[in-house]
Amino acid sequence: MFKRGKSEEEKSYTNKPTPKIWLNQEAAHSDPLSLKYTPTSLLDSKLTKNYITVELRLAPILDYCSGIWGFSRSLNIESVQHRALRYFLGVHRFTPILSLQGESGWVPAYCRHQLNAIRFWNRLITMSDDRLTKKVFVWDKEQSNRSNWSNNMKRLFDSLDLADVYDNCAIYDLAQVESRIYRNFVNTWHEDLQNISKLRTYRVIKHDFQTEPYIIMDLPKPERSVMAMLRCGILPLRIETGRYSGEPVEERICNFCDKNDVEDERHFIFHCSLYETIRNNFLVKIESQNISTFDDNFFS
Repeated sequence: MFKRGKSEEEKSYTNKPTPKIWLNQEAAHSDPLSLKYTPTSLLDSKLTKNYITVELRLAPILDYCSGIWGFSRSLNIESVQHRALRYFLGVHRFTPILSLQGESGWVPAYCRHQLNAIRFWNRLITMSDDRLTKKVFVWDKEQSNRSNWSNNMKRLFDSLDLADVYDNCAIYDLAQVESRIYRNFVNTWHEDLQNISKLRTYRVIKHDFQTEPYIIMDLPKPERSVMAMLRCGILPLRIETGRYSGEPVEERICNFCDKNDVEDERHFIFHCSLYETIRNNFLVKIESQNISTFDDNFFS
């Protein structure tokens, strides 16, 4: 019922061969992070069947030289990553970013950038004192300028509760840094998830921050799109479309059955009589395979 046809943008890429150079010369000589060239100019439609390919092709561009500037967060770079995820999942621009991150299991770019900045710090600390780069680093660290590289790194270490590493000019195990950055982000992600009403169903079915199985399956894009929209709370059900006109939640009643229930994801999947035959056929298959997909609270 919700099968989605290809957009004009997708049609234009359907018959194109896989490019040998995926970032064209025009983009390479201008701003490689410009939204004009993403996601479709970076990600050919044949490549977006594989989520791993999307990540491997996009991340090196977004992370280039981030050891130098990775202590700060770039909203433009985050926007590029979000657009690539939307394009891959087949969802619109109003999809909550938290659900994009949760479905893909792809941490924000700034997490990788912070790790790269600390990796570069370790290189500088262990570098020979007679190297020009090391001399510049020592000079920079002695300055009182709050906008220089060393002071920005100090703020980064402070944010990770690693102030002693900076004060003692010590190196720090990158695996532990990565774990700390990841843990901080995931904790914040779980907290923020509770504050978005559109993700009412998502909070019930999503417990761990990890890549969902359907993301890495070789699904046709329309099927992946419907699955993502359903999970992310943007399927065109009355609970979502009623929000556009400011209709109270309790008045967003299903128009396809006489149950007088709000048409949300739970009603659509388990209760609406319009889909009863389809639902029963699928439930028989699920029960025969002893599959338990949802939290018990989702059925109530």
